[in-house]
Amino acid sequence: MVTPIPADYLPTFHSDTIELNLHRIAGLSERFVLFNDDMFLLRPVAPGDFFRKGLPVLPCDLGVPKWLGNTNASRVVVKNAGVLKRSLDVERLLRKRLGKIADVRALGFGRAAKNLVSLAVNGIWIPSTFGHVGLPHLKSTFEEIWRVRPETMDRTSRSRFRIDDGVNHWLACAWNVATGRFVPINEKRTGKSVTLSDETLGSVCADIRDRVRPQICINDTDRIADPARCFAEVAAAFDAILPDKSSFEK
Repeated sequence: MVTPIPADYLPTFHSDTIELNLHRIAGLSERFVLFNDDMFLLRPVAPGDFFRKGLPVLPCDLGVPKWLGNTNASRVVVKNAGVLKRSLDVERLLRKRLGKIADVRALGFGRAAKNLVSLAVNGIWIPSTFGHVGLPHLKSTFEEIWRVRPETMDRTSRSRFRIDDGVNHWLACAWNVATGRFVPINEKRTGKSVTLSDETLGSVCADIRDRVRPQICINDTDRIADPARCFAEVAAAFDAILPDKSSFEK
């Protein structure tokens, strides 16, 4: 099997290595959407849900430091922010785009106000996560980051397993926001990430059946006493809204 990932990075068991090298796929479109294997579409989507006027539709959520806990995701967010700070004049770029980061119609009043406060408090931008859902990307952004920060991208890609101080594909999202190559949207309109356990099983199945948001990401845990029953209930919820097999299923 031919892989676009450089041989120096293989073998790898690190999802960030795979994602940071997606731009190397031969024939990959300039505009593409990245889904992980735990993400599901719950209702029909259109190209405009991911790209408008050629730009990725992205959540615009500027984070305040005290809201970031000591989690892997948070450390990735901080690492991404550091790379942005060293690479771009982020504060100047964002102040030129206040119309996007404080777009009340697209983001809602609460998110728009929080973004303005965050920019004022931080002085520089600390991006929050972009959500664990399918996200639109520009291939040229990955290529640009590799040109500007090759040592950062190389270090993460050389790690065979996940590392705490690496970067991930959210960096490309943040880069697009900082450079204005995006259309803002409130993250609550894009999808929802849920954690599957005995306590949340009922609500997860309800989220699937209700289809309030177009996407759902289901993170599994070890807090499941009877995995077979749990997975059967989740499968039944999906069967209720998606009864027909796709052409890719056997």
